[in-house]
Amino acid sequence: MLMCSPLPTNTTGEEIFTKINIFFEENNLSWNDCIDICTDGAKAMTGKTAGVVSRIQKKAPNCDSSHCLLHRQTLAMKQMPSNLNLVMDEAVKIINFIKSRPLQSRLFSLLCEDYGSKHKTLLSHTEVRWLSRGKTLTRLFELKAELQMFLSDTSFNLKDRLYDKTWLFRLSFMADIFQKLNELNLSLQGKQTTVFQACNKITAFKRKLDFWIICVSKREIESFTLLSEFVSDNDSEMFQDDVFEQLVQYLTSMRASFEKYFPEEQNTKLKLNSWIHNPFLPTLQKPKSMSNEIYESLLEMSSDTSMESLFKTTSLNDYWCRIRDEYPMLAKMALNILPFPTTYLCETEFSTYAATKTKYRNRLDAEPDMKLQLFPSSISLSKRVPSLKSLRAAALQL
Repeated sequence: MLMCSPLPTNTTGEEIFTKINIFFEENNLSWNDCIDICTDGAKAMTGKTAGVVSRIQKKAPNCDSSHCLLHRQTLAMKQMPSNLNLVMDEAVKIINFIKSRPLQSRLFSLLCEDYGSKHKTLLSHTEVRWLSRGKTLTRLFELKAELQMFLSDTSFNLKDRLYDKTWLFRLSFMADIFQKLNELNLSLQGKQTTVFQACNKITAFKRKLDFWIICVSKREIESFTLLSEFVSDNDSEMFQDDVFEQLVQYLTSMRASFEKYFPEEQNTKLKLNSWIHNPFLPTLQKPKSMSNEIYESLLEMSSDTSMESLFKTTSLNDYWCRIRDEYPMLAKMALNILPFPTTYLCETEFSTYAATKTKYRNRLDAEPDMKLQLFPSSISLSKRVPSLKSLRAAALQL
């Protein structure tokens, strides 16, 4: 973490940039060392004239910018047709009918425990959490029998949905597809995830969507576990072709949305710089953007067996950082091309901040606590934080 500082008034691009720029000046940091900015796509960050990115690029003309792959994936999955969106809304209402009433929630847990259910409670849906939809819908579908019994004696107006085969058909499909999206999201997370790995995962998912579209159009649903089990437990003939056609249309629109947020041109650019991902390929050719001098340096490095051993035992980012002294021009080019694929580190820090600054400590300056919590456990805090004792004393006083 570079810095953590509150904004005194507005959260505009100007205020954010001013805060960062003051920090740079106070710590004698050069904007020329800033090579890439990865943002969540917020207007204050990406505005063409007043956004933080445009202001930073005026200070650092060679700085590139990118939109976080995690946020793009979340945007690509948001669009749903009206019939599936209605199922989503009604599923949330069913969950809230149980979860928002403490007595109902306790009674439902007792019922699940008496029947030896796999789960004893439902999960609340939170729109801003990436994995919420998949986990929420999967849990709801797995507890549908318990919900049927629990809601049978109530006047809840949506209890009939749990007996509607078409509604359950759509619910099972949505639980499956969002679970697959959750798996994709998790594969994009991680401190050492590179843009090459992330784009490979996205490309694989787009190919899977193409495959699923073909399969569902033929009523072949083995790829969707909950949907396949539900259809096998019921007469598959009771589901009309138009129900399957709706799923095909949704998958097709999702495929187009993924292509919009992850265009193929990005993969082409990465392929031209594949030497960064593996500089020891035997058929390595000179990239068009690389000078002869740097290419000769690449040939020299790729012939060094000790470097190859280091490459196999070191993460990609760390490798190019560690060879900067021996191959400065080559490493600089690689590090300038290697952008930050996601804002995962920032999201991790925000989660730490949210867990630290509760309503009982709403006036707490969380920056020192965050620094302590975010240090790698393998690093001695006393070496990294000279004022550790003072921080501990301040924490005790608070």
